[in-house]
Amino acid sequence: MFKVAIVEDEQKWADEFEGFVRRYGAESKQPVASERFSDGMDFISDYRGGFDLILMDIAMPHMNGLEAARRLREKDENVCLIFVTTLAQCAIKGYEVSAFDFLVKPVSYDLFRIKLDKVRAYLGRRKGSTFAVHGAGFMRMVPMADIKCPWPTLST
Repeated sequence: MFKVAIVEDEQKWADEFEGFVRRYGAESKQPVASERFSDGMDFISDYRGGFDLILMDIAMPHMNGLEAARRLREKDENVCLIFVTTLAQCAIKGYEVSAFDFLVKPVSYDLFRIKLDKVRAYLGRRKGSTFAVHGAGFMRMVPMADIKCPWPTLST
């Protein structure tokens, strides 16, 4: 199951992205689920993990997307984050919180699909990769997804 959080304060955009997620699931024959949050504060205060992707607006009331992303990274440094915004000039700040990618509104479904394909390919590589650890008389394969980096990483 591919799980997507949609953090968007404008109903119109949230509806559109949710429709895109459903369409993507149908076309890719991949089970998908989405959950909506109306602002960064609601999202981060309820965050319990389990998402493969977070689609987050930047300009939102109560707590903007960049601040929500900073707090998210304190709780979950591995989840894929795509900013979806009308504020293209703010997108570069997303690298401070290891954003995976960006979409500028209005978003076409074709571009949305390309970004989700990119996320799924990345997640597949991350989940499927292993690292061999050798010790005195043993070897253990450790999933790359279980290896934690002690310093901030840049998104790919």
